Amino acid sequence: MKPTEEQWKLIKDVALDRYCGVKFLIDGYAVKVQINRVSDLKLALYVSVDGKINAGWMDPRNSDYADIQKRFLKETKVPCIRSTAKNIRIFGKKYIKDINKKKTLIMYDVMWNSFKSLRRHLVSNNDSIVVTGPDFLVDMINKSQPETKKQVVS
Repeated sequence: MKPTEEQWKLIKDVALDRYCGVKFLIDGYAVKVQINRVSDLKLALYVSVDGKINAGWMDPRNSDYADIQKRFLKETKVPCIRSTAKNIRIFGKKYIKDINKKKTLIMYDVMWNSFKSLRRHLVSNNDSIVVTGPDFLVDMINKSQPETKKQVVS
């Protein structure tokens, strides 16, 4: 089950609150969406899975985490990585040559600038989305649903 249009409006209001985040159970993973400050005048939505953000999840070459990577922002960039000593130490010489030949780099990011794009991504890439927290949001969603179709776990 996925939330309805009215329920997504409630979820958005809570997610954009600075002191509160929204917890979901998405395809068996506990996912939290919370707004955080990126710079002085910029806020963004951060996504964490099972209460943490693992750097290994962001690497598209790591196919072990393909199921977890579905929750993050997939970015395709055209890089220009120079073969400096620092970059060779970070990326490796072979990786720099491969990327510069392909001219595309796929990366995953935990930061979303728009709630609308986050919602669209979650709905299209996941089968089950259930709101699990905070409690007042779960209560509001339960009240907005008919008695026979309650999907929210408290």
